[in-house]
Amino acid sequence: MAAGLSLAGSAKLRAENAPPLLPDFVPVAWLPVMAPALAKASITTEGIALAPVGTGIQKEDRVTLLVQSIDGKTLRQWAVALIINPRGPEEKKYPSPALTLYLSTGNKVDFGSTLGEGMSIHVVGPFSQAKGSASAKDIWSGALIDTQFLGLGLDAIPACILRMRLMAAHDPSFKDKRFSIQTGSAAFPPEQIASNRAAMECFAVTAAEERSFAGGPLALMDFFDIAAQTPGVKDILFEAVDIPWLKVATHGGQFQVNFELMAPFEKSPASDWGLPPETQVYSMGLRVMLFDKPALLCRLAVTSPRVPLLNCAGIIGLAAMRPDGKGPYMMMRVMAAKAAPSTPVP
Repeated sequence: MAAGLSLAGSAKLRAENAPPLLPDFVPVAWLPVMAPALAKASITTEGIALAPVGTGIQKEDRVTLLVQSIDGKTLRQWAVALIINPRGPEEKKYPSPALTLYLSTGNKVDFGSTLGEGMSIHVVGPFSQAKGSASAKDIWSGALIDTQFLGLGLDAIPACILRMRLMAAHDPSFKDKRFSIQTGSAAFPPEQIASNRAAMECFAVTAAEERSFAGGPLALMDFFDIAAQTPGVKDILFEAVDIPWLKVATHGGQFQVNFELMAPFEKSPASDWGLPPETQVYSMGLRVMLFDKPALLCRLAVTSPRVPLLNCAGIIGLAAMRPDGKGPYMMMRVMAAKAAPSTPVP
């Protein structure tokens, strides 16, 4: 994926008896050789400090990601700082359009037009065990983000799934309920709606939960759009994603992207991610489809997109690989996060 590509997305949640083998999270730590360069670039590398619940985004809210790629015996790392940087006067003339998404349960969710915000992206790397900092660069870029989507996050989805699993465990009549939640830009066929609505009504899915299901793929699109505009990270994505280049060429360079959220949906210890013990953290699977072909398998660690983690939609960890197991193994983890002390975004 690259900047400027058109993304047509949908998301599917489904119960699978045999989901694909997902990449595991692996421990990551800064390579010692990175320390001088990160200090010079003023990139914070340790400690996640969450703002009080309800805090709005502010200029200079920042998140630092460690991005690691392992390909055979070659290990490379980048430091990526995502920093809120409000839109300028000219950019504010072009708000994002209002959007309506339909769910396979028969309901629809409306998202209003927003001005969004700017995101400064500061990348330092790559560094490697073999070459040290010989290939490292210090690059700034940026992206426009829609904070209403990033602010929805993804954590409500696995929380809802685990709630439904608990209901099924206590009521045997729920055990055989099959469900599928999809979102799209047009209404779904009546027979598909009837089947899904019956199952979802049994599980008492709320309007807020449905909004989270609808907003999930939009948060993912913003997150991957940031990644695709990040020097170094976009190169890893091109290496890692199994892209059908012929189809891209014949479609004028336009990507047809779909996201599938899948099992396992699990709770994850907050301490594993450097977060306070009371923080709810979940892990789940993600399959990225390009032109209806599996292109990337991921395992996500997600939490509430509470400032400053709104910058990354509450995604605090991501392990990714190609479905065929070839190519690099990518791990991305939030290592530091800090809210600005003042200066609310205008």
